[in-house]
Amino acid sequence: MSASTGTWRKIYLSVGRSTVPAMTLDHLAEIAAELDVATPDVLGESVAELERAALSHGLAVITPATVEASGVTLGSTMSASDVVEIAVRLGASALYLDRELIETDSIVECIQQLEIEPEDRAARDSSLRALRRINGYTHRIDVGFIHLGVPHSWSQDTAFADDLEEIDNTVTALLAETSNGPDSPVDVTGLVEALASDPAFRRARTRFEHETAARALPALAPILERGDRWKLIEIIQGAQGLLNQQRIDLVDELEERLPELATSLAATDQFRSASSAEGRRKVALKWVMALHTNELGLPRDFITELAAAAHKATSGQLGLL
Repeated sequence: MSASTGTWRKIYLSVGRSTVPAMTLDHLAEIAAELDVATPDVLGESVAELERAALSHGLAVITPATVEASGVTLGSTMSASDVVEIAVRLGASALYLDRELIETDSIVECIQQLEIEPEDRAARDSSLRALRRINGYTHRIDVGFIHLGVPHSWSQDTAFADDLEEIDNTVTALLAETSNGPDSPVDVTGLVEALASDPAFRRARTRFEHETAARALPALAPILERGDRWKLIEIIQGAQGLLNQQRIDLVDELEERLPELATSLAATDQFRSASSAEGRRKVALKWVMALHTNELGLPRDFITELAAAAHKATSGQLGLL
């Protein structure tokens, strides 16, 4: 077996330095109570189970890897051992593992430096305890293998994913409380639109990649120089929301043009030469991204639908020859 822990992609939870309102600390304490009763790092244990089962069957575990569910998606109720058993039965020689970890050091450091009232210390301390507890926990795992050219994938999210979302929502609330005053106006709408138009930001897949792209945008330099992380988070979230809406609109438009797009794709030499469903899907993805999306990511289901429609169109054309 070949197993590598690799450098995992991380989910960064972080806030800027400011005085946190008591109401927000109370809310963090409520979330902390949920996290304190949460089970241990269940997904981390699933990874260990996966590696043990793979070792017993002589399967290689290749990681880090990007797993895309463009073929068969295995049921979420399966265990890691179940997935390994299926891979063995289907004759797979390797498993691909993608794992996201939670990183809470930044938000812990920030909360430690906050100026709070004595009566709020219990809420702060319980929040810190919970955030330290989940630091390094596994947030999500994606496992994949190939059988006869068809990808098979299995994904699991942590049981306390909703609590992590609540932390993000609380950060947003803090942002509203601690934004720049009238003496330092910021054109948030303009910066959101500028960031959403940035190619690197549009290509970004993870939260870390989104923040890296934002920090590299010249228009955001004044905010970074002031150390206004709150405003940076607000702009990043706004740009992500704008891209999500653009993506929805784009898919609606492309769905209406699906027959036309499928015919055009079917006429390309690259698509005609693809010999498997996965190969056709990859060609379809590259083709539509290059010509019709302006670097917006598209749902996997649409790419699969486009490739299938183009394959059907190709088969029809060949039948007329």
